[in-house]
Amino acid sequence: MIQLSRTIKGAIAAAFLVCFSLFIYNNTAHAASSAEKWILSVEFSPDGRYVLSGGYDNTVKLWDVASGKKIREFSGHTGAISSVKFSIDGRLAISGSWDRTIRIWEVETGKLVRVINDDTYEKWERHTQPINAIAVSPKGDYILSVSDDISMRLWELETGEFVRAFKSTHTQEITNAVFSPDGDFVATAGQDDSVRYWRVYSGFNEELYKGHDSDVLDVVFSPDGEFTFSAGSWETTILVINVERSVKVGSLKGHGDWVTSLAMMPTGKNLLSGSRDKTLILWDVLKRRAIATLEGHTDWVTSIDATKDGRFAVSASRDGTIKLWELITTGYEYTGAREIRTFDTQ
Repeated sequence: MIQLSRTIKGAIAAAFLVCFSLFIYNNTAHAASSAEKWILSVEFSPDGRYVLSGGYDNTVKLWDVASGKKIREFSGHTGAISSVKFSIDGRLAISGSWDRTIRIWEVETGKLVRVINDDTYEKWERHTQPINAIAVSPKGDYILSVSDDISMRLWELETGEFVRAFKSTHTQEITNAVFSPDGDFVATAGQDDSVRYWRVYSGFNEELYKGHDSDVLDVVFSPDGEFTFSAGSWETTILVINVERSVKVGSLKGHGDWVTSLAMMPTGKNLLSGSRDKTLILWDVLKRRAIATLEGHTDWVTSIDATKDGRFAVSASRDGTIKLWELITTGYEYTGAREIRTFDTQ
């Protein structure tokens, strides 16, 4: 009887383990399949006719803005696409990936032009961890990449040649980077709660701002290069920093959760932000107030961009969608925004 009881208990325990394992497997598989649709980066082409996107499915996609239809895919990465950019003339699509490479394609044909940071480079030239972001210099001659390996590297866009590694003073992973409008400086965001400023020609750290309370997720320059706007995880505010003095001169408050992405408008007095609260906000940075809140995503906003003329914005989300927005003006002032369409991502 005792042996039978043990057998029954053993069978029950085994059945529980099987059910628990199936539960874990199904939920893990569901999480993995859900993550595959996450879009991590979007950017408009210089003429505003196209959008590039990249995400967890390891592919870069080219979209027609007028129709919201996909034109082509660029395949070859073996890890998630963390960052996508157009070349300044719009002829090339550039992507940075967690597979530690940068790939460059011809937009018109989809042909792969070159791979940067692969095994053909010397070990001392290469990133050793996932690439979190790339930036293209204003003159279009350089690509900057930042990585989990806490390094920053500069590459020639035309040839793919390694130029230099910056003398990084970050103490944790670098999450994002942007060139100043004149191309002389770079601002980086890091998980060490800091924004740092670097001189491009020397690779040396010039200034440091360490007033964030958590990881800094994004940073952008004002059009005159005098200020940066930055935002971090756990923070619902955007900080305005004077670059020369490296001090906070203001903040923008309005989101209900982390601010994840920023886009500076060409006016110089307006900013667009995306958040984990599933919304975008269009700001008047001079008056420190929100002009419009853009709602429509069902999960947090991961990436945003605006056209060069400031008339349209695009946003990507963990809900797997890309949305196009019209930014409405009256005279020379923004007064609101409306959703135009959702791209055909399904």
